[in-house]
Amino acid sequence: MASRNSSARPAGAAPDRTGLRRREQVIAWRRKHREAAGYPLRHNASNIHIERVDGDDISVVSYMYATNITEGQVTPIAGGVVRCVVRSDGAAYRLAQLHIVLDTHAVAFTER
Repeated sequence: MASRNSSARPAGAAPDRTGLRRREQVIAWRRKHREAAGYPLRHNASNIHIERVDGDDISVVSYMYATNITEGQVTPIAGGVVRCVVRSDGAAYRLAQLHIVLDTHAVAFTER
């Protein structure tokens, strides 16, 4: 998994690139990210396109938009472009690569 902001980071924000490679690292990062976010945190994918099929790999690109509920209102948090590769292991498709580029100045929920 890799991520970066397409614009300058706000003070105190996480590093632009996570550079996570191992499953355990990704799960630990996602758990920490989820626990630090308010409830309910929603990630929506739209405009999902298959870019390429190469053997057992399918390359996909989509737009991601994350929202939260603040004081009874839907509040935008961040958006960006998601590129991923899903790979067949014969029984199911599994996420093999994930790259996210945020197009906003995302601020951690705990820092708002």
